[in-house]
Amino acid sequence: MGRSSAPGLHARPTLLIAAGVALMFARIWGPAGEDATRLAFVVLLAATLGNLLVAIAVVHKASAQIVENPTDTVVGEPAGVEVSIAGLRSAVSVRMRSSPDAPWVTALPPDVGFLPGSASFRGVATRAEVEICSWGPLGLLGYSRSRLIDLRRTLWIGPRPIALSEPIDLAPRTGPLPTGPIVAAGEGDITRSVREYVPGDPLRRVAWSVTARTGKLVTRELERPATHVVHLVVDLGAERGHAAERVAGVAAWAGRQILATGAQVSLTAMGPDGPATSVVNTVALQRRLAEAAPGSPPPPDGVPFLVVSAEGVVWH
Repeated sequence: MGRSSAPGLHARPTLLIAAGVALMFARIWGPAGEDATRLAFVVLLAATLGNLLVAIAVVHKASAQIVENPTDTVVGEPAGVEVSIAGLRSAVSVRMRSSPDAPWVTALPPDVGFLPGSASFRGVATRAEVEICSWGPLGLLGYSRSRLIDLRRTLWIGPRPIALSEPIDLAPRTGPLPTGPIVAAGEGDITRSVREYVPGDPLRRVAWSVTARTGKLVTRELERPATHVVHLVVDLGAERGHAAERVAGVAAWAGRQILATGAQVSLTAMGPDGPATSVVNTVALQRRLAEAAPGSPPPPDGVPFLVVSAEGVVWH
């Protein structure tokens, strides 16, 4: 289920304060206090080592399992998980180490609770790194170990949409697709289905009744047959980096703008297995961009297409 990484030690101010008090006692009482100080240091060292051994035992007996996680988010948005902690009945601190600056939360095994975190990269995640720490009975010196835990469901982390300040012509240049699925987009009147909320979805399309019943934010997919198509080609460039991430963000914004007009988007991009083209809705757009890889995909033949690259957004 998971793989452990190197352990870590964590000192609390309590340990330093105790050592400082012992040194201060030696200075105040002179030679008479030196023997007492040595004894105090021996007791402190023994207590610290004993505390550490208990903490190590607690952490090695502890285990974590992700019981629920989101499937879609964008870079910088929350991506917390529901986690189950088992082990000795001793309080532990837990955090999602794979999420920068994620806070520690306290758990008393067996326990199930929410572990906050945020998406820090564009991509497809199948595991999360969870760190478990025990401070032992005295709380002097903590011991932690991280584990890579399988997610319950694959998490697609799309790029954060980047809106361009200059005007861009996103109007379709072609008619309907001759074949392929009808993609729900824009502001239709009939609810076709519901799905998990994706950051960026209009709040007016939230299915509040379903959200209240399930406790999870849910968005309505609206039925509106698209009448035109935009062939969108995403070229991230030769290698990963800031430039490639910006292109992905601009493509996410452009794709959502096009879908909001009621048009279809036929997306061409490099994927894990090479170039691929598919008709996408909002969620599929995000997922395709989440797994998009560097490279210049071949454009579609015989039709106008819109290229998003480091050079800008240009019709061909």
